[in-house]
Amino acid sequence: MTEEEYDEIMNELYYPYIPEDYPLRRRTRIWCILALEAQAGLRLKTACKLKKRDIWYDEEAQEYYIKEYLPKSQTYKKLTIPTHVAEVIFFISSTLKEEDYLFEGYRGADGERRPITERAVKKIIKEITDYLEIDGVSTRSFYKYYYNGPAEEDDED
Repeated sequence: MTEEEYDEIMNELYYPYIPEDYPLRRRTRIWCILALEAQAGLRLKTACKLKKRDIWYDEEAQEYYIKEYLPKSQTYKKLTIPTHVAEVIFFISSTLKEEDYLFEGYRGADGERRPITERAVKKIIKEITDYLEIDGVSTRSFYKYYYNGPAEEDDED
């Protein structure tokens, strides 16, 4: 994924300051998940299940971060969240309790809140990339974008 493709996709998803009942608010939540993947290096599986209490603030470094659990090494990895992403997350979650999922997908038959699923995120990405006519982009592309940087455009000359 190139930097231009990344910017195009993220701009298509981002709708700041949308009322709670407006349907496009879901896209802003997807924007947050993908921004956490691309700008903080958080895996999709972890990002979907984040709760409000999972975001910490380091007073000394003056930055927001998430502690991601790594099951193989049984340790935690500190991932810094860019301030502009943290601000959008806190705006979206302003009405949530500490134990609520940040990115609610649906409510179960028992009325309990459930996190957004990876499948739902992938479906939205497919819709956006089809609309923008961008090929070869998946949710994994955002994670790779963080670790490898933007891909170089292929020169066909």
